[in-house]
Amino acid sequence: MHKKNFYAILLFISMAFSTSLVNAQYIRPEFKEKEISPHGPVETSWYNIYWFYDGNVGARILGASSEMANLGVGLNINAGIGHYFSERFGIKGRLDYHRFSFSPGLDSQPNAQGGAMSFSAEALTNVMHWINNKKFGKFRLALHGGLGYTSFNNRSFKENALSVNPNSFEDDPAIKGNDDMGHIIIGLTPQYHINGRCSVQLDFSSFVLVKQDFTFDNYNGVRHEGLGNISALSVGFTFRP
Repeated sequence: MHKKNFYAILLFISMAFSTSLVNAQYIRPEFKEKEISPHGPVETSWYNIYWFYDGNVGARILGASSEMANLGVGLNINAGIGHYFSERFGIKGRLDYHRFSFSPGLDSQPNAQGGAMSFSAEALTNVMHWINNKKFGKFRLALHGGLGYTSFNNRSFKENALSVNPNSFEDDPAIKGNDDMGHIIIGLTPQYHINGRCSVQLDFSSFVLVKQDFTFDNYNGVRHEGLGNISALSVGFTFRP
């Protein structure tokens, strides 16, 4: 190849390469928004994870007893599964176990014990968001309320009644030998978000009982008049999978 032609080709290649570099500087790169993991910092929109699970343990307080028995504070355990549609609204299913202890017990025994299971369907909302329409990174104040079903069981009372008459609860339309009630539940749950997945919380819930037949020391046979009430104060965790 002629030496002049070689230099001409080399110059053409160099000019073409330089032109492509200059043009590349004027091509705006495609912008891609950085993705944030929903399991990351608290500042992420944790409520958009939708599903959550919670569990609490604490004390059952209140509850009607007759003048013939003393009712102390008992254990409360509750757990739930819920779904948030937005930061403001959600729904939840909840299960509670309430423990009761009385003295004196049946037939002059030192004490007696009973337990109640409560099943609730609730709606939830964030009170802080309604007050100033601001998203909070670490705190949430959830107001919750709904309807449900409570069934109270005093085992010693049932066993004693069946020993006297095996057909004692034959006419009971629901759970045989239990005091079955409807309830209205309302409560308040302040939460502190450890991160986008986990929160610690304090929960206060009150159950207004409808159609309670007897006081909780039902072995004394004292009928209950009007609406009943039991409440629960508990602490626990919320987990968002």
